[in-house]
Order: sequence, then structure tokens, then C-alpha cells
Amino acid sequence: PTNVGGLSSDWTIDSGSLPSGLSLDFLTGEISGTPDTVTPNAPVTINATNAGGYGTVTIQIEVVDEAPSITYPGSPFTFIKNTPVTGALPINVGGLSSDWTIDTGSLPSGLSLDFLTGEISGTPDTVTPNAPVTINATNAGGYGTVTIQIEVVDEAPSITYPDAPFTFIKNTQVTGVLPTNVGGLSSHWTIDSGSLPSGLSLDFLTGEISGTPDTVTPNTPVTINATNAGGYGKVTISIQVVGEAPSITYPDAPFTFIKNTPVTGV
Repeated sequence: PTNVGGLSSDWTIDSGSLPSGLSLDFLTGEISGTPDTVTPNAPVTINATNAGGYGTVTIQIEVVDEAPSITYPGSPFTFIKNTPVTGALPINVGGLSSDWTIDTGSLPSGLSLDFLTGEISGTPDTVTPNAPVTINATNAGGYGTVTIQIEVVDEAPSITYPDAPFTFIKNTQVTGVLPTNVGGLSSHWTIDSGSLPSGLSLDFLTGEISGTPDTVTPNTPVTINATNAGGYGKVTISIQVVGEAPSITYPDAPFTFIKNTPVTGV
């Protein structure tokens, strides 16, 4: 305190009380300590006394919460396009936050930040590369800040081979056997189970089946996977290879036969 009168021999609280954790030095009038409880603004009247009398003053004291101290334990986040996001919640070991805001960066399209809870939610609708987003949690005591990483990968492929089941002909070239994908772009195509007939192959970039089958093969299932960062799509198709059509001649034609004369060996 500042005292412009006579030296005080004793300092006391006349009315009200100091917040929990604080105390008044009875010799100097200093208020000190570590407040441990949020306390609303309240008046405290303090007396300073000596042989000549006393001086009194009323002051206002409040204790606000400490600043938030936040993390997002799920960071870095990898979300999948068109897949709902829920439960991306922060942990706060500091004071209760009254407001959550994005300080720098932005959330991927389709996601939002709850300004009361700090939850990130929504359905991301655009593939987004890994990028930092800085989030603030604020209260009367200050703010806590954290930078998280978020990326959105494409949804898993969803594939069909619309012309399946396939019947190919031995020694006849196969081209244009292409899949239809209504999901995310595939980065890799593989055979999961079964095998293609001899002479045929699967393009690992496009999923096209091509080649020239060279062996008659009974109807057989083949399961094909299309994979990307969001997962994989799977389809089972049936393929058979039948013998090539006959190609015939009668090498001695044209023929001249004689009436009433047996014909053999033609």
C-alpha cells in the first residue's frame, strides 16, 4: 500500500475477506500469496492503525482462472474425404476456456471448430495436403495455443468391372477391359485372390485387363483390389477362356464325284 499519513503499527481486514490463498501482512499491509480459487470481484476493507487513529480503504479483488493449456492428442490428424469426423476433442489442463478460435491456417473444407468446446467435426469434402492449423483457447486469464496438423486423403475406391463375367477366346487379343471407379482415385491395382488366365495381365496403374490368352481356362473367380491412402475397394469377377473358333478347309476342293461310285476319304 501507499501511506501518506503516520506510520502504521498494525494492518487488519475490517470487512470482507481476501481470496483463498492470499494473506495480509499485519506489519506492512502487503497482500501476497498464491490464489487457488476463482473468486468474483468483491470489496475488501483494510485498516491501518497507530496511536493517532486509523486509516481505512476499500479495494476490489477478483481472481480469474488461469489461462488454458491445451493439446489435441489425436494430432496429427488424417481424415478421409466424405467420411464424417467426430470426437476430435482437445484436452485442457489449464483454466476453463470461454472461447475457441483459429489463430492461423484454416480447417479443410467441410470441417468446423466448435467455439465452446474446441471439437473439430464435420464431413471433409476435399482432398487436402497436410497443413498446420493453430488454435487458441481463451479466458479472462489469457489464452493457450496449440498447432496441429491435418490432412484429408481421398476416400477408398469403389470399383466394378461392368462387363463381367468375361468370356475370352484363346489366341484373341483382349483390350479395353477397364474398371469403373465411383470412389477415390486408386494409386495401385492388385490381384487379391485367384489369378488371371495365362497370357493376360492386370495394369497396376489403371486396372485394365489385357493381353492374349493362350490357354483354355474354365470359369474362375478373380478378386481385384484398388488401393489409395483412404483404404481399398474390392471386386470379384469371373473369367473363362474358350477355344478359338474352328478354321477349316477341304484341301482337295473343288470335288468331282462319279455317279454310283463310292466316295471316301474326303
